[in-house]
Amino acid sequence: MRVVAREGEVVVDHTATLPGRGAWVHPTRECIDSALRRKAFGRALRVESGLATRQVLTMIEAPPGAPEEQAD
Repeated sequence: MRVVAREGEVVVDHTATLPGRGAWVHPTRECIDSALRRKAFGRALRVESGLATRQVLTMIEAPPGAPEEQAD
């Protein structure tokens, strides 16, 4: 899956059309965890500041099309 940096966060580019420098990563928890440990997102996206990865982690845990849990 392609990811890009947007407003201090790594976001998934589902259509691979968002502007800016992007990086490709396997859509698995293991690859995301490895990229986080190695701080690869910052290097690949050429961003000096820290990046939030909440959206990428959420995407891996609940891929598109999966039913969303609703709070009671």
